[in-house]
Amino acid sequence: MLHKIVLASGFLSMSFVASAQHHSGQFISLLSEEVVLHHASYSTQQDVKPTAAVMPVAALNQKKLQLPATLVQQVARWKKEPFGRHSTIVTGWYSNGQKAVTVTLRQQQMNGNWQTWYSNGQHRDSGRLINNLPDGVWKLWHPNGQLRSIRHYNAQKYEMMQVALRQQNPKLTFHPLAMQAHKQPEVFQRHTRTSAVLPVMVGETTAPELPFAAGLPHGVVADYNQQGESLIAGHYHQGLKEGFWQYYNEDGLMASGYYWQGQRHGAWKIFGHGGKLRMMQEYQHGKLVFSKKYK
Repeated sequence: MLHKIVLASGFLSMSFVASAQHHSGQFISLLSEEVVLHHASYSTQQDVKPTAAVMPVAALNQKKLQLPATLVQQVARWKKEPFGRHSTIVTGWYSNGQKAVTVTLRQQQMNGNWQTWYSNGQHRDSGRLINNLPDGVWKLWHPNGQLRSIRHYNAQKYEMMQVALRQQNPKLTFHPLAMQAHKQPEVFQRHTRTSAVLPVMVGETTAPELPFAAGLPHGVVADYNQQGESLIAGHYHQGLKEGFWQYYNEDGLMASGYYWQGQRHGAWKIFGHGGKLRMMQEYQHGKLVFSKKYK
């Protein structure tokens, strides 16, 4: 029943990845020049995909940043400014003059605050990155200004998890996610990729585009629809769902229960129209051991 709230997420299409790489390369080339760049195509009425850009193709061979392709396509003007001794702030504007993005970079990596806006001026997303990895609280908004999602990430724990995964002896690994990944390597990606942690909502066509492909979720989770009604409330611990979670739909609370190390564990309740209890379930480490339906 949970699919009524969150649609299944998957990998980005090949065409989308190619587009993201293309525009990431353009973005990198910009950072090497102390200039303000204007695209040849410029409109004051609406956001349009630029038809020309004065950026060398050789930039595609440089180290790329993970940037939201759709957003970058709509940016008409970029500006680079020094920030402190070793950092730079890069700002982009839509063709209508509305600020689109600001990002802090150091040593050609995103280090510091990231913030974007929709072309109507509403906040789009904001957070902080450490060496291109999300760290701390990230917030996303719907185009109407309503808060969409709250996620917490931990860059240090992500790096520690990577070290644990490189351990030759799995017995030296103590992180539950790393232990699972030693047995099934795809598990780590499944629990850390952006589209899995922030999947598509009902009414959306694609998952949110963010400046990172993966991050370790660690902390509070909250999702809201465009009317401000709660959809998901829960908690991650070192990349795995943990503790009490609640799922909602247009009728209110639809399902609630407990996770332990990423698996359903303990009592789960499924509700029907009007909040009426429809089913009781009991799980043991992800395995359903008891189920009872109610009329």
